Amino acid sequence: MILLGGSEGDDSIAEAAAPFASRGFAVLALPYFSPPDASGRRALPALPAGMVEMPVESLDRAHAWLASRADVDASRVAIHGTSIGGTFALLAAVHLDWVAAVVASVPSDVVVDGWGPGVEEGSRSAFSLHGQPLAFVPQIGYGEEIAGAGRGLDVRVRRAYERGRAARPDLPPARGFPSSASAARSCSSAATTTSCGRPG
Repeated sequence: MILLGGSEGDDSIAEAAAPFASRGFAVLALPYFSPPDASGRRALPALPAGMVEMPVESLDRAHAWLASRADVDASRVAIHGTSIGGTFALLAAVHLDWVAAVVASVPSDVVVDGWGPGVEEGSRSAFSLHGQPLAFVPQIGYGEEIAGAGRGLDVRVRRAYERGRAARPDLPPARGFPSSASAARSCSSAATTTSCGRPG
């Protein structure tokens, strides 16, 4: 299993691997970007500093590494992602044919805009495929929306998407995940988690 964390980045996802490993799963906790902290320090400077145009196919390298191990059945590699990692997992399930199953916990149903040092809000996609940025829905005012939780305000992340669509009508429409994904896999949803596996 490839385990993908959320917008916190860095190697914090490593802690989430232990429960899976303790139940016999071979787990690769995979950090994929490393944002700077308040002091500007980055825990994993070899990784990108921002979540911008992350290549979906970069997961092929993780799969190849797992497949090279004698203790891993390469035909049964799943991806488990949370938040933006959940979106990453869903994109992988749609575009990479080796994904045997996916669990996406609190993902977005569309690609969102990327973020990081020097990236203007709403200007670039969070993901790319074969060198081309994927169409996205910008999240305008996302940070302010989330900050409202600490002040006891009504938080609705959807408002950030709605503001983004209104502010950037020039962007191509982001249509969510292709319906062919559901044809290729059987999926079930419960609350904020979607699980899919190849039929049969």
